[in-house]
Amino acid sequence: MTTALILLLLAVGAYLVAVIEAWTMNGRWQLAAPITAGIALLGRESIVPRKPDRVFFEVAPVLLLISALLAATVLPLAPGLIITDLATGVLFINAALVYVLVALLMAGWGPNGAYAMIGGWRFLGQLIAYAMLIVMPVTAVAMRAESLLTTQIVTSQADLWNILYQPLGFVLFFVAAMALAFLPPFDLTTATSE
Repeated sequence: MTTALILLLLAVGAYLVAVIEAWTMNGRWQLAAPITAGIALLGRESIVPRKPDRVFFEVAPVLLLISALLAATVLPLAPGLIITDLATGVLFINAALVYVLVALLMAGWGPNGAYAMIGGWRFLGQLIAYAMLIVMPVTAVAMRAESLLTTQIVTSQADLWNILYQPLGFVLFFVAAMALAFLPPFDLTTATSE
């Protein structure tokens, strides 16, 4: 139930971001802008810089995807539906976040250009700043559940959700999660004004 609620909130949030961005643009079909942008992205040619560090350039997106998939392996989706239930599941999720940092550094270094390097460091700085706001509430929830198992953390909320025990932690986590996803108003590094 909780997973369905989270997925529903993510879908509604993504739709609202698309609608708000469409309102700022002129045109008849702007609500379909995300779909047309995705189709246009599939048709683009792959642009590679002149002298990239080929290993970093090719491996960085793969490492970013792998880190997200690794973190998802310890998240319980439903009762009994989990890929692996590690005894240190919360620490594993935090460790997967570190691989995101490495992937961003590789993505900035890979194109072998000054602007890409500056962009990589900006992403890295923003991610480090907000990663601490992700780790602290997650650690507080694990302390309240008295376990690092993600399944036990979920079952510890059977009587009362952790959001009611730790509202400040929820606000910190929510703001940091929006910032890590580069959603407005935290889209500084991907802003169209630059």
